[in-house]
This record gives sequence, C-alpha cells and structure tokens, in this order.
Amino acid sequence: MYDAVVIAALVLVINVALAFFAVVLGIHLEDGRGSLADEPSGLITAGTRSVLRVFSTSDVAARPPDNGALRDKD
Repeated sequence: MYDAVVIAALVLVINVALAFFAVVLGIHLEDGRGSLADEPSGLITAGTRSVLRVFSTSDVAARPPDNGALRDKD
C-alpha cells in the first residue's frame, strides 16, 4: 500500500513539474517574440495563453489605453 502511495505521489509531482515547465517555456517563447497581438506560434504558446487567459484579438491595437477614467473614485 505504501509503495502505491509513493508511486502515485511521484507521478503527480512529475506531471505538475512538466506542466510548470511547459508554461515557463511558453512564457519565454512569447517574451522572445515581443507581441501578444499576433497569433500563437505553436502548441506550447497557445497552451500558455490559455492557462494564463491571454488571447489574441485583432483589435488589440485599436483599444484605448486604460487610464483609470472608468473606475470608481471611491
């Protein structure tokens, strides 16, 4: 029983480490490109954007900058 718990824990840790590595690699690749306005260049960058909830849209450049004017003044 103890062996099964250790093996399951190792499998879980390895999977989490691999997912973390994929996200870090995707961030590194996106940072090298320098633009989130373009379409993702591959599966890792698309997955990273999905995990971080950053999506490419064609109207990114057309959006006005957020200067805080629409926020509550409370």
